[in-house]
Amino acid sequence: MFSNKIPNIKEVRLELLDPEYHIKEVFDPAKLRYNISVKVSLKSKTSVEFFIHIVYAYVQNENDRKNIIHTDYISTIEFNPAEKSRSTKNIKIKVEHLAHMLGSSIMMIRGAITQRLVGNLLITYPLPVVNPTELLKEKINEKDGFFELQLSRPLAKI
Repeated sequence: MFSNKIPNIKEVRLELLDPEYHIKEVFDPAKLRYNISVKVSLKSKTSVEFFIHIVYAYVQNENDRKNIIHTDYISTIEFNPAEKSRSTKNIKIKVEHLAHMLGSSIMMIRGAITQRLVGNLLITYPLPVVNPTELLKEKINEKDGFFELQLSRPLAKI
């Protein structure tokens, strides 16, 4: 049976602008845009690492876009695979298992970002709920309900 530990998250980058200082108009939440992307690295046959990149941008017009939050996190999660892999270089993980681990990581990161935003206007505009399965499918090919991950070097320290 598949199981995993609680994600270990680490903030590796934070750029935070105060919109009340850097935006020279009345703040309009309709102009706030979010972007989140993920890189997946298999550290060992029982440990996965997600590099999660998040940007909040304020788009005043086509020519004026300010990144008001730019943050990166690394989330490392140990797991017990449901099936043992015979390969020494790759493993297959069910889509829902990898998505669950990424979703847990993002949920914890949302909380960490909220803590960072105490006293900032942006605290009232949390990171939207995202579909971790869709984020993963943007980066990894799915085959028969599984993602195949190859062992790789850990992500570079930033």
